[in-house]
Amino acid sequence: MASAAPSGRASQLRAAFVLFHALSMVVLSLPAGLTSETRWNAKTTQRDLADWAARLRQIGVQTDKESLERRLKGLAEDYIDARSFIATPFALYARVTLTHQGWAMFASPVRRPYELHVDGLVAGRWAPLSRPQDPSADLFEDYLSNDRVRKFTGRFPKSFNEHNYTGFARHLARVAFAARPDVERIRVALYGYETLPPERAAKGEKPKGEYEHVLEIARQDVL
Repeated sequence: MASAAPSGRASQLRAAFVLFHALSMVVLSLPAGLTSETRWNAKTTQRDLADWAARLRQIGVQTDKESLERRLKGLAEDYIDARSFIATPFALYARVTLTHQGWAMFASPVRRPYELHVDGLVAGRWAPLSRPQDPSADLFEDYLSNDRVRKFTGRFPKSFNEHNYTGFARHLARVAFAARPDVERIRVALYGYETLPPERAAKGEKPKGEYEHVLEIARQDVL
């Protein structure tokens, strides 16, 4: 015997639940939480603010990096207040149904990537020991490509920690000295460069960058 068709009331309740669930996913997917002062003060953030302030001045908007930063912080606080108010009815539902997204699904694009470079002083001349995607300088390739290590080193450009960076550089130096008896000194540095527009990259142009946080370590310092 064919089952009875759902009543109009049941259909309305089902539609209301589906709508509520869809709305909760949309609302709770909106970015939450203010950026910390550490992130605001990071070199990449400050560089982006300076770039945007310069672009705004080019189109006639009189502003500078500091004014733009204050304005954006105020807008961010207003946005968080509004989001918190809107999301309140959905937060309990997400916790009960275990549908809360606990991590960011999308990240802002990296306009200035950084690479960790390691060089060795051999017979009075610096030679590359580690470069990303360079088979001639792959002393640490397997180690630096590990997921946990990549996440650790990826924090250096965003929120530089001198203690962690120095300790990691000394660890790399110990490994390099053990693997290469001919190396006299080790140099570890972050190499930052601006990403090229697609049309320039298609022409084979190579980005130019600069070194930051350069550390030189002698063999006797770590062995």
